[in-house]
Amino acid sequence: MYTRRLQLRAFDGAEVSQYFDPSRVDQIVFGDDHTFQAGLDSGTSALHEAWFLRNPSIYTFLLAEGRLVGYVSAMPLVNTAFQAVLDGRCNDGHIDPALIRVYDEPGSYRVYLSSIAVLPEFRRLSAFWLLAVAFRQKTDSLRERGIFVEELASVVWTEEGRQICKALGMHHRGPHCRRGDVYHGWLEDGQLPDHLPSSFTHRSRD
Repeated sequence: MYTRRLQLRAFDGAEVSQYFDPSRVDQIVFGDDHTFQAGLDSGTSALHEAWFLRNPSIYTFLLAEGRLVGYVSAMPLVNTAFQAVLDGRCNDGHIDPALIRVYDEPGSYRVYLSSIAVLPEFRRLSAFWLLAVAFRQKTDSLRERGIFVEELASVVWTEEGRQICKALGMHHRGPHCRRGDVYHGWLEDGQLPDHLPSSFTHRSRD
């Protein structure tokens, strides 16, 4: 039977005309993972929306003909919150929107790569490649405005996540207080590596 292949497109959160709730993707991706506590580990639907209203560009949405099928969440945080990530003390459900910076002035930013998730049926190379390209284009666009992502941090749960962090030039820093390991890296001139990993597909806590 012929199945029509859906067209996938990636958008910066600031480019979309409506808010897409990524917690629905999380529910499917982590529904059978009993160690995953949605409200604590990734935040609630209401908190996601509050983050979006604070700075929609933290999100890169992957859409299949208008349906959200994957996303990246990368939050520029104030120094105290970013340090909490580095110290392994930060849970996403505790990130108040006021701790997220807005890309409103030139300078250096410290970004918490909190989530990358794609629905299982869309986990093919093209989906991951689209997210990777869109994320790079976002950082390049920010650089043109004098906004430099100087540091990246992430909390990693799986070997796949570790490989992605390493491909982004990040290094293991220490354990997280609840689960996983903290990774950290510096970006020279606010630019991502030339060759992003083809499996750019993790929940940052993966």
